[in-house]
Amino acid sequence: MSVVIEEEEDLFAPKNDGWSLMHALRVIRTIQKPCMEAGYYIALAGGVLNRGFSANDLDLVAVRRINHDQLDDLVDVLEKFIGPCIVGNIEIVKDSTHLKFPTQKIEIRVVK
Repeated sequence: MSVVIEEEEDLFAPKNDGWSLMHALRVIRTIQKPCMEAGYYIALAGGVLNRGFSANDLDLVAVRRINHDQLDDLVDVLEKFIGPCIVGNIEIVKDSTHLKFPTQKIEIRVVK
């Protein structure tokens, strides 16, 4: 699978000390197609969805769109766009994985 990365300066970094709704939508629209090719939809969650802005981080959700259980494909795509990722399990949510991109203040919960 080949991924075309649009060159845009700091698209995946928070602006003006946080994340706005418009900025979050630009991020989602940039990664949606390659994530779909990897078997997942990306959706907005957290403070940006609820308040239109977050000073903390950008919370996203990745939902499996096909019978595809290869989390590595999704992680590979996201790391090409966003950067290094920390993968961990969420103990309180069964069948959920937490992807954290600490340098960009982006967190993605992957659900099956």
